[in-house]
Amino acid sequence: LLVYCILFGINKLYPKIDNIKKTTEIKNVISSVISSILIFICIFNFTTFKHAIPLINPFSWDPLLFKVDKLLLLNNHPAQLIQTLLPLHNLKYISDMCYASWAIVSVAILLWQNISPQRKLRTQFLLSWLLSWIILGSICALLFSSVGPCFYDAFYASTPKDILLANKQLQQNPTEYFYLTDAAKSMLVQVAQSESFITGFGISAFPSLHVSISALNAIIIGKYNKYIGYIGWIYVFITSLCCVYLGFHYLVDCIAGVIGTCSIWVLTGKALNKQNKKTTFNIAGANYTTRTRI
Repeated sequence: LLVYCILFGINKLYPKIDNIKKTTEIKNVISSVISSILIFICIFNFTTFKHAIPLINPFSWDPLLFKVDKLLLLNNHPAQLIQTLLPLHNLKYISDMCYASWAIVSVAILLWQNISPQRKLRTQFLLSWLLSWIILGSICALLFSSVGPCFYDAFYASTPKDILLANKQLQQNPTEYFYLTDAAKSMLVQVAQSESFITGFGISAFPSLHVSISALNAIIIGKYNKYIGYIGWIYVFITSLCCVYLGFHYLVDCIAGVIGTCSIWVLTGKALNKQNKKTTFNIAGANYTTRTRI
């Protein structure tokens, strides 16, 4: 409700900002400050809601998601397949670092777009980012309440053999490294199984917001430079591998994250194009054209 109230307030405030008879830079600064406040409140609300998901709809979708993964890979388990195809001694450490880099990359691109002078692209990106969290990270996460393979045995009475084997292989990796994801897993389980409440420590597998936001980042980068955009999509693929290998997500979670985000981007673009559409009307024999600027 707080997010929607702020959106309503911004909708009323922006016309007043446009009427300020000062430089464009001042308007951009005001817009960036408003967006930053909204983003902070959104992140707080979304992570808070994530923690409440099992209280509203208990975890129950993992068995089906596991079966879909096996079906997609012809009865092979994704994590075990990655371990077989990439038999690297320090694969877990590499995956751990890549997974942790997501937060840095995502925040950097979010801040970049927040101050970007490309108004239409900035608006489309921020709206898509917001809708991805609302639709994918909140609504879908609630409807398809799930924990992911690495948390399966902590929340279900019986665990599939493939998941047990994959989790066991992860635990047998070199111990000379400190794994951020292991610390995160331990804390997430402790918080979820206790009555304590910590913002940002909710468990949710379907769909993957890590992959979803990575895909959105790749899309926006590609709008500025298509070659760097290709690198962005490679990063999406690597992030997906890390999510599956480390057990945070099923393969279908990653696929749903990409498809959902791309759909949101396209629909948001169409909506903004309609708002930006020229309208021609005739008054006393003369044609006049108006344009709504985004």
